[in-house]
Amino acid sequence: RHFIDRSNENALRVERKAGLQGTWAFRVDRGLRVFFVQDKDAQGHVVSRLFHVGQHDDYRTVTRKRPR
Repeated sequence: RHFIDRSNENALRVERKAGLQGTWAFRVDRGLRVFFVQDKDAQGHVVSRLFHVGQHDDYRTVTRKRPR
């Protein structure tokens, strides 16, 4: 719910993941992260694509799953 309502974005503490070009993440709980990328659609609206929910240290998995 907080992710969809962008006015609450600060509550999620979204952070850019260093070394994972264009990848962002936010915490669900202490160990669980949601990784996503952002693009623009044909109308110019920002679209976020969630592509992995998993442990904070799942960087190998995230690198493989990241949309191109």
